Amino acid sequence: MIKISKTLSILFFLLVAYFILYKIYMPRVSAFGCFDDCFNIAAGYFINEGKTLYSDIFFNHQMLMPHISAFIQQINPTNVYDLILKHRQFVLFFGFIFNFMLILRFGLPMVFFAIIYEFSKFYLFGDRFLAEGLIVYPLVYLSVIVFYKFSKKKILPIDYFLASVFTWFVIFMREPYIPVALFLFVLIFYGNRERIKIYPIFVFFLLFATTLLLIPLREYFQNVFVYNSIMFKGQLEILDLLRSFFYPFYIILSSERNALMLLLSSINLLFILHAINLIRLKKYKLFFVIFLILGLANIRSTEAGKIFYAAFHLLPWYGLLVSFTFLLICSYAKKYFAPTLLFLALAFVLYVPRSFLVEKISPHEEFITNYGKILEAGNVISVLKNENDTYFADGFDELTHWQVDLPSPYKYSWYTSFMPRFENYSNARLTMFEENPPVFYYGSCPKEKNLERLIPKQYKSQYKNFTSERKPTCLYVRKDKIKSIPKIRIEKLKQDFNIDLQ
Repeated sequence: MIKISKTLSILFFLLVAYFILYKIYMPRVSAFGCFDDCFNIAAGYFINEGKTLYSDIFFNHQMLMPHISAFIQQINPTNVYDLILKHRQFVLFFGFIFNFMLILRFGLPMVFFAIIYEFSKFYLFGDRFLAEGLIVYPLVYLSVIVFYKFSKKKILPIDYFLASVFTWFVIFMREPYIPVALFLFVLIFYGNRERIKIYPIFVFFLLFATTLLLIPLREYFQNVFVYNSIMFKGQLEILDLLRSFFYPFYIILSSERNALMLLLSSINLLFILHAINLIRLKKYKLFFVIFLILGLANIRSTEAGKIFYAAFHLLPWYGLLVSFTFLLICSYAKKYFAPTLLFLALAFVLYVPRSFLVEKISPHEEFITNYGKILEAGNVISVLKNENDTYFADGFDELTHWQVDLPSPYKYSWYTSFMPRFENYSNARLTMFEENPPVFYYGSCPKEKNLERLIPKQYKSQYKNFTSERKPTCLYVRKDKIKSIPKIRIEKLKQDFNIDLQ
């Protein structure tokens, strides 16, 4: 009866919290426009079109995100807004399930984790469909098990099985977090000679092997590891690694002043004080393990206090910092619990008036501003296309493929901003223009100075540019296609969308 009451109390708390979060986050679905989340979504679109990731679709990240997106897209979103909305709803639902699991298993520290993290993750793009935001929760679960192990608290058999599944999940979600996932996995299972621990390890290796058997290994290794190592070679230096492992102290030196820093500095101060308390208590192993976990979770560290865009790499570290802070307080400093709550309440009172929580926004205006070009491409082509037409986006705005919904004549499905740097992809693009030029082309935008996003000169004469209010757009159509377009459709473009051909 007590367990049922506890479960219902947690469920009620989370339902109230997530009702508020839904009201806060969903109006911001269109904020900032496309980012890496659209990269995941567009890859998911091609998977649903029957393409194979890595061999038919270039993708330089791990495979789970586009496959999750492909599943979400099976719900049949009706337009771009609905497409983005459904992915944001999934992120909220995913967080709800994991927070319920974390609180049910680990209690009060995870209540504070859920409140602090969920109401501030917006500044790190934690509300978006990004692997960094989703892996926070399984990493927190794994880290709490490690914390329990070094604190000599009881670990349940189910924890070991979940540790295997969550480790697999993190590994195949995002490659920079493989080290921290494996480190946590080793810590959890190392030294356990009980027979029951063999089965979870077997589950992990079974999941790992099955995943690799289901993908084209050669192309996977080339996309994810070879090309990334070439692109990011020399970017990770000793000073960067030192910053990663001493990041809590680095934050103290930051000159950034924003709403996130107010909250982050408060949590960080509490963490440092209670981490030092571990040394006083002679909990040296736990102290070093916590700092190692945080360092490995922050290999791609950013400038302290930076928000949005580049800051999303910080999401796993931030989630772990919050969870470790309250684990330390609830486990080793209960007598300071009341003053800690007062301190945090004050920090939150100061945070809220300066934060995104109270900002006035215009969802419709944000949507038109940030997704207008994608909508325009879809509107134009929806009037003119037939089932035999093809479409190619030249190095950006990959989400137009979903909006346009036409086959791509390009060998690797799409041409992302990453691909022009490698000859096999740039040569395949030229081959496409030579042998099977797209009917509709998106690129060569007005004032475009990036040569990688321009129609090759030798093929430009084959295309005609669409104009909007007599100004050139990023959208082109092959001239031989124009001959087959009924005049009534051209007139419809002018009347409905104010679009014309040069």
